[in-house]
Amino acid sequence: MSITTIDLGQYHEPGTILLSGRPKGVALRQRLNLDKLDRQQDVQVEVIVPREIVSLNSSFFSGLFGPSIREMGEYVFRSKYAFTCQPQIKEDVEAGIREALNRANPLSKPCR
Repeated sequence: MSITTIDLGQYHEPGTILLSGRPKGVALRQRLNLDKLDRQQDVQVEVIVPREIVSLNSSFFSGLFGPSIREMGEYVFRSKYAFTCQPQIKEDVEAGIREALNRANPLSKPCR
């Protein structure tokens, strides 16, 4: 099993304390090629949120990780993605996961 690290500190402006905006999350998802990474079963992902970030907005989180959560389901997402961050960011991550699961399309395949 290999580990891929995503350091969100590399993808924001200096002095930024809040990561927000669905379009920014979607753009970063594409830049990181998360669809491909999600399909690699032998890879775990460590997501590092730098200490200077005090909030991970749900819209940004949803743009970045929502498709992964809905496609893989909560259990598989949690086993693949590990977040290294401050406690308040952990709360944002948990809220983002819940929101992604709640926004699942009822006509699409069910979340696991």
